[in-house]
Amino acid sequence: MPFPEEPGAVVFVRIAASDNERLGTLCLIRNRKTLGADEKRLLHALASHAALSLENFRRFSQLERSKRQWVEDIDAISDYIVVHDRAWNIVRTNRPLASHLGVPPVALVGEAMSSLRQIAETGSDLPCPFCRDTQRSKEEYVAASGERIFLVSTSRTPGVSDDDTRTIHVLKDITDRREAERRYRELFDSIQEGLFFATPDGRFLDVNDAMVRMLGYASREELLRADVSPHLYPVPEAREKFLRALSERGVLRNYEETLRRKDGTLLHTLQNITAVRDARGCIAQIRGLMLDVTEQKTFQSQLQRERDFNQKILNTTQSMILVLDTAGLISYANRRCYEAGYQEGELIGYRLVDWVEASHREDFDAALVTTANGHQVENLELRVRRSDGSMGHFSISLSPMRDEQNAVNSVVVVMTDITDAALLQAKLAHSEKMATIGRLVSGVAHEVNNPLAAILGFTDLLLENPEVPGSARDDLQIILQETQRTKDIVQDLLSFARQRPVQRELVQVNTECSEQRGGGDDGHHGRGVAASKTGTQRKNGHDWTPGFRRGA
Repeated sequence: MPFPEEPGAVVFVRIAASDNERLGTLCLIRNRKTLGADEKRLLHALASHAALSLENFRRFSQLERSKRQWVEDIDAISDYIVVHDRAWNIVRTNRPLASHLGVPPVALVGEAMSSLRQIAETGSDLPCPFCRDTQRSKEEYVAASGERIFLVSTSRTPGVSDDDTRTIHVLKDITDRREAERRYRELFDSIQEGLFFATPDGRFLDVNDAMVRMLGYASREELLRADVSPHLYPVPEAREKFLRALSERGVLRNYEETLRRKDGTLLHTLQNITAVRDARGCIAQIRGLMLDVTEQKTFQSQLQRERDFNQKILNTTQSMILVLDTAGLISYANRRCYEAGYQEGELIGYRLVDWVEASHREDFDAALVTTANGHQVENLELRVRRSDGSMGHFSISLSPMRDEQNAVNSVVVVMTDITDAALLQAKLAHSEKMATIGRLVSGVAHEVNNPLAAILGFTDLLLENPEVPGSARDDLQIILQETQRTKDIVQDLLSFARQRPVQRELVQVNTECSEQRGGGDDGHHGRGVAASKTGTQRKNGHDWTPGFRRGA
């Protein structure tokens, strides 16, 4: 800057840094009119020297501030930090590490690194407990000591010489994180559903124990090591369909898929799948939860078969089957009810007791109450109105149905139309009654037949006796005829009692008569002649009529 020439003027010289930054101003008050060259050079030299001093002071101050700031930053880090030299002596530690040991940070400077073995033990034989491989510039591993777990990160910075090499160890306490990981893994493995993380091409990244068991592998490592995708899907097209659906929706809920276990058996699953996409929107990972529903599927198939079987039985049985609620209203009727002519509109929602004859309704209501109390009623015979309006005779059985709490919530009614069977039963009872009468008549006829035979025999003898007067012969002839008629009546009763049809056959009357006459050995050979007059003969001890024979 120019110097003023007036007497008593003030001279200012700028003090600038190397980057031309103004650091200050040198002020000179002069009492002379002119300023010499030596004075000018002196002022400029003083300004340069002042600028250099100020700039060095400023840099030193900045360095000190930076150093203090670095120390404060290092001390603010909660991780343990220690720096040692090539001789395994501590050069620097941060405050958290010193506080953990209960000493000031400066007290650790110069101490051997072996004194820090109490913090964590890595199993190293080197003087430093945290160094494993001195040839590597960086390394990271986990070290444990007591109840604490540390992640040790090591960095080595070479100096100008080998003696200046520094090794920095950062010990991060990951005990809580490891505990969280342990709990997460326990939860991950304790879930009964299969959990998995997989790549889009089907390779598993992580699975839990349930997933390993579902797929039938020996261990998680075996499942993660093998590429099971080609074997997992019995139908290759199923995987393509799955990927298309996941790509379109991003999330699949209750997705049913049939997979194949390691041994080849089928595994029916219900899956919830989520797609994790990258920055470009492509699927980077597939995460899912899988539920084994094989047993449920088998049970459903068996239940469906049983339901179809029961439905076929209900629809093909000849009995009408209805389901009533506890109030007696019809809620279900099988096909036989409609085949019998009843309409759905007159069955469902109506009371069954309205179909029962008025005189039998009290019995039906009592049976319904008994069934509602949990007891079964069998073969209750009532008269019920048919679909055509006529009254029929029905056999009704009522059975209770129970809910999960074992309470009766409905009644199954089985109705069988036994009207025809009742008629047949009445006819059978009448037949049995007639058979009883026949047996009674047969017994009486046999008893009557014996005295009749005696009457016939003695009447024949009297007619053959010449001493019997003629007036008596006419009476004897009437007795013989009436006795014979009574004999025929008894024979008809015997035939009725035996319930055998009359049989007709051709006979030789003369032969039979001659045999009858010659067969007697009691001397009354004329008996057959007398019998032939009335149309009745004896053969093998029984009465018979030529040309007409009754069943024995």
